[in-house]
Amino acid sequence: MNTQIIKHNTAAVADFCFLLLAAGFIGICSQISVPIGPVPITGQTFAVMLIGGLLGPKHGAFAVMIYLFEGAIGLPVFAGGSFGAHLLLGSTGGYFLSFPCLAAAIGYISQTSWSHGLKIAAYTVGAWLGLAMGALWLSYFIDHAFLLGFIPFLGIEFTKALLVYAIHRKA
Repeated sequence: MNTQIIKHNTAAVADFCFLLLAAGFIGICSQISVPIGPVPITGQTFAVMLIGGLLGPKHGAFAVMIYLFEGAIGLPVFAGGSFGAHLLLGSTGGYFLSFPCLAAAIGYISQTSWSHGLKIAAYTVGAWLGLAMGALWLSYFIDHAFLLGFIPFLGIEFTKALLVYAIHRKA
């Protein structure tokens, strides 16, 4: 048997296992949840940004898609141990659907040679765009979605972006 094929297959299996671990990390961070209204404060966006920056745009986004798939098929990986495809289409579905884009954006930004301040600003804007996408989706379900699903999270997402950036700098 060709040893190059074995090395390639071994590397592919190792990569996939690493992506599963990354998806599991997002699921664990999702259990950090503080209900404050129609949208809880969770550790999901922190984990999504961290994974995106550490794994890069392609692998980070793929790890997030695995996480979403796990929750959709019934693994209790979403906030509060919730699960089900209906959550991806429910009132908070826009936030979920923004996660692969957020991971890819942070993965791309982390690989640039931009200044520290510009990277922090870009991480924050990326997180805020995910919030905006979620709030827009939420507006189909409730009134005052921007007030309830965007404004209260601006400072929290900025703090998460700072923390993620600090970890990325040390990694």
